[in-house]
Amino acid sequence: MRTRTMRLTKYMKSIIVIMRILRLSASLVAALCLGNIAATAQTIQSISVSPLVTGQNFTIAVEASPDVTQGSATFLFRPGQSGALEVPLIQQGPIWTGSGLVPDDLRRQLPKGAGATAQVVLFNAAGRRVVKVVQLAVRVESITAVFDGGILTVTGDDQDNSIVVSRDIAGALLVNGGLVPVTGAVPTVYNTSLIRIIGLKGNDALSADDSTGLDTPVNILGNEGDDTIVGDLGDDDLDGGAGNDTISGGRGGHDRLLGGDGNDFLSGGRGDDELIGGENDDVIDWHPGDGSDLVEGQNGRDELLFVGSAASEKIDISANGPRLRFFRDIANVAMDCDGIEKVTFKALAGKDEVTIGDLSGTQAANIAIDLLGANGLVDGSADTVTVNGTTENDAVTVAGSDSGVSVGGLKASVMVTGAEKDLDRLIVNTLNGEDTVNAANVQSGAIALTLNGGNGNDTLTGGAGDDLIIGAQGIDTEFGGAGDDTSLWNPGDGSDIFEGQADQDTLLFNGANIAEEIVLSANGPRLKLTRNVAAIVMDCDDVEKVLFNARGAADTITVNDLSATDVRDVKLDLSAVPGVDGGDAAADTVIVNGTAANDVVTVNGSAGTVSATGLAAAVTILGSEVANDRIVVNTIGGDDVVNASGLAAGFIKLTADGGEGDDNLIGSAGDDILLGGLGDDVLIGGPGVDVLDGGPGANVIIQ
Repeated sequence: MRTRTMRLTKYMKSIIVIMRILRLSASLVAALCLGNIAATAQTIQSISVSPLVTGQNFTIAVEASPDVTQGSATFLFRPGQSGALEVPLIQQGPIWTGSGLVPDDLRRQLPKGAGATAQVVLFNAAGRRVVKVVQLAVRVESITAVFDGGILTVTGDDQDNSIVVSRDIAGALLVNGGLVPVTGAVPTVYNTSLIRIIGLKGNDALSADDSTGLDTPVNILGNEGDDTIVGDLGDDDLDGGAGNDTISGGRGGHDRLLGGDGNDFLSGGRGDDELIGGENDDVIDWHPGDGSDLVEGQNGRDELLFVGSAASEKIDISANGPRLRFFRDIANVAMDCDGIEKVTFKALAGKDEVTIGDLSGTQAANIAIDLLGANGLVDGSADTVTVNGTTENDAVTVAGSDSGVSVGGLKASVMVTGAEKDLDRLIVNTLNGEDTVNAANVQSGAIALTLNGGNGNDTLTGGAGDDLIIGAQGIDTEFGGAGDDTSLWNPGDGSDIFEGQADQDTLLFNGANIAEEIVLSANGPRLKLTRNVAAIVMDCDDVEKVLFNARGAADTITVNDLSATDVRDVKLDLSAVPGVDGGDAAADTVIVNGTAANDVVTVNGSAGTVSATGLAAAVTILGSEVANDRIVVNTIGGDDVVNASGLAAGFIKLTADGGEGDDNLIGSAGDDILLGGLGDDVLIGGPGVDVLDGGPGANVIIQ
């Protein structure tokens, strides 16, 4: 009995242990399940689906926790017959997105509405999944199409409609690919004189598909909502109505586009079109291939957006009475505009020239010139933007950096962006009047800058870069500012004051095809350049270089002692055409005068370039002719040396005059005249036929 009891006790203990193990296992399983549920409950935070409309695309966005590695969504539309729609989800940060198309068969099944079930399934790296189901409404568009009297009329409803009229290969007209039945006879391109598409409320997409050659005239009315309207190849009448609409005339025809109320975007497309902005702030868009359009901006602040091409274009923006004229030389495009407050030109690639005239009388207030190429990168071409002032007294300011340069003070402000400082140039012409142009706030590296005062007594101030300053007619005052600046003088200009200021500055003086006497001399620390013709006197300071282009006729250029000035380089081009070697067939004389001290002057020359160095300013002669031209070196007082042994024969004739003092004169390989003057001189002629005159004193003459 005792043995049996002990066995039973052991048996009961075993059962109790097993039950405890089972209870523990159940607890662990429950804990694991609860943990899994808790984890999966946090995997999907939200599901967002754009409105589902029959025949239209939709998007789904699922916000999930970071442990999700893949996912998909299954859409079941009812009562459609298209079956389940599988939408793969793609990760974009914490959001998983996808897109699909609502089947059109719902339109036939249930005209007044439909529904959909979306099942989202997400997985983590361990293969665990979480599922969430949402119920969605599907809206069925109520679109009607009627063909009567040769007119196909398609009317939407108050929702967001998508209506496309197209043609098939046989010429039959279809509404939404045939999904919308047409009441009446069958419309074709042969029996239809007009296609009329009418949107009501909602943000509609209304178009005539020209991809199959549809060219029937189209009349589209968007009415309320932010609509997208596209015409076909024919002559279309497109009216956006109220709302912020986007309207395109399509690839052909003479179209009429009306934006109506709202901020609209109008693009005429191919053909010469009429574009009317209507109320609010509208954008009139032009692309290469479009025609010459008539633009009426009307009320609001309207913009002409003109996009260039990869070709080199010439653009002219000017006033035509109270209207704005925008001209492009390629294809002779002329935009006739009124009520346009802003013009934007995107140059893209090519070597473009943009000229902005006096826009007084127009409504244009802002001109934006974007010189960047495709994809927002520089185009590597030399573009030029010219801004013209008025015939009145202009006060123009130019400011900017490498991010953009602005021109203010005229009827329309101008902003130039995307410039390359080593290629692109901004030219400001103030025309007539006593003008002021101040570019002191243009930073170095912004853009190459040219300031042209035009007629009148002007004050021109350059920026921190390398500027070209042209005083033109009148007595002008020019300030170079920082950078290597150039003051340009042309025949007909007046006597100017040029303050080169910082860095290495140049006076570029162009002669005329007449005999001129040019004299460079020091006026205290300032440079004085005189021209006998028109009695020109240039007053300059902080000028390091002078370049004189003689052009034609017999000229005499005298370079005096410039040691008190900043001038260190004088270049004299005797050619008929500057920069083109060959001379001018006239007898030109260059006189280089030394100092009263002991000068050492070296004259060298070969291959069309002759130089005289050793004085304060080096003199370089270009385009000389040995048959006509002569260099004269006068060392005046002091014990001087003139060494012309490095001057090859056949480039220029030489005269060296030592003046007072014991001088050493060494001739060139050509025919020279060496004059010792007063003092004990040494004259060495060289291999040419020379004239050697030692003058008074104990001289040594070596032929």
